[in-house]
Amino acid sequence: MTTDTTAPLPARFRWSARLEAITAASYGCAPPLPVPESEPAPDTFSRVWPMGTRPKLPRTRRALAIHEAGHVVVARALGLPVHGARIEGQAGGFAMFQAQSLDRVGQPVPSASGPDNAALCLLAIRCARPASPEQNARDLVTMYAAGLQAEILDVGIRWPGMLWTDDADGIEARACLADVFGGVGMGWCQLRARVLLANRWEKVKDIAAVLDAWGEWQPPEQR
Repeated sequence: MTTDTTAPLPARFRWSARLEAITAASYGCAPPLPVPESEPAPDTFSRVWPMGTRPKLPRTRRALAIHEAGHVVVARALGLPVHGARIEGQAGGFAMFQAQSLDRVGQPVPSASGPDNAALCLLAIRCARPASPEQNARDLVTMYAAGLQAEILDVGIRWPGMLWTDDADGIEARACLADVFGGVGMGWCQLRARVLLANRWEKVKDIAAVLDAWGEWQPPEQR
């Protein structure tokens, strides 16, 4: 996710009916997806999940598009706000709110990120929808986890176990869990993200196709 908070998404997004037709025909080269696991039971949230090893994944424009599309699809599935997504060069960004700028995607991330940005997102979500702090944190961390889980699904790898990552998604997810749950729940959220993605994989591919073709995606209601 982008951690900038300075300007709205630019209005130069281009859309055409042709893009609606970009589906699995052009995005179907990955191995078959594993059979989706069951969504983890709520009473297993605090379970100590086995640690996995982060698999080696391709660093391509397609992989970036899949990653950001994963954030979008899971956010929408959980009723979180979605403002837009962008990929540029070797970087990508996803914004839940208009105040989160995508203008700096591909530029150095400012130091005011990580826990600070996670706290701001939790506060913004709290103001945007009626839900408990625990539900907001679970949903937000599931959304953070969805980018990497989408990449893993795309190459046909089974769930590797709970993963530790030092990117912005991982840092902000751990900050959310530490603030609300004392740090537990990462494996549960990662597995939940995987199941949500597997059951909505066509939507992931459709949004990724738009990102790959144009570099930007916005929800239909904002076009």
